[in-house]
Amino acid sequence: MVHGTALVWAGIFGFVASRLQRVTALCVAMALAVLGYAMFGILHDPNAKSATVAAMSLGIGQISAILSSQVLIGQEAPREICRSVPGAYGFFGAARILSVSGLGGFLFDQWRPVAPFLLMPVANAMLLIWALWVRQFAPGSPR
Repeated sequence: MVHGTALVWAGIFGFVASRLQRVTALCVAMALAVLGYAMFGILHDPNAKSATVAAMSLGIGQISAILSSQVLIGQEAPREICRSVPGAYGFFGAARILSVSGLGGFLFDQWRPVAPFLLMPVANAMLLIWALWVRQFAPGSPR
């Protein structure tokens, strides 16, 4: 359900994001990611029929965050180094995934099974706050 929704949403979000300023699209994506992870994190039973909306929200949030960050990187990379920026972005993205997965796994074992789904909205909320600050004070080019 999560990935199927993400697949469908990718085209919709791509269309919407192409009409927004890139930092604004990132703000929208982070808000969707916070909502999706938080909804999934407060579920009592992820296998219940009532979890469908939370799973769909999680897929929407995940793909929105991925797409908006890639589009922002593609737009803001200086021409002189535009080929190496996506490589560095991918490297540090992978490092972030490993570190958050490790911390989420630790919290899963030490605290509770939903801990990774409570950790992610906090991380996305911090990025949302930073993106809102950037949007206000250094928004970049319109498109």
